Amino acid sequence: MNKWMILLWVNFMGNMLLAQTVSPISSASTMEIVDHSDVMELMTKHKMIIKEKPITQGYRIQIFNTTDKNEALTAKSNFYNKFPHIRCYTSYVQPYYKVKVGDYQDEQEARADLKSISRAYPSSFLVFDIIKRKKGEEDSETKSE
Repeated sequence: MNKWMILLWVNFMGNMLLAQTVSPISSASTMEIVDHSDVMELMTKHKMIIKEKPITQGYRIQIFNTTDKNEALTAKSNFYNKFPHIRCYTSYVQPYYKVKVGDYQDEQEARADLKSISRAYPSSFLVFDIIKRKKGEEDSETKSE
């Protein structure tokens, strides 16, 4: 029985060695790589879609928070009287009405306005939010190119 196992093993190993022959590569061989993925075209399309999106991620300054809708609308009106050049937004996340202002793509720009706004609204602070893109601006993803 052992003889047959050894003979079978030798036969198997011999066949394995013979199966692994190496053929020389001729000097006339060439390799051609064809890219069918069109990755660059897709990246360009993605950048165009991002540029056309009216919203992006950024910062706003939250100036007021209340459970009363009328108080929130009054705070928004008062803000427009003091800072007519800065956009103001009211949102509702149960049970609170929040008044947020500005559309800032970077934190430094937001902090500059926060400094002046906090004089009139001492409890104001920065929040990360979805903002409206200013016309002609690119997203930070497309600026990196």
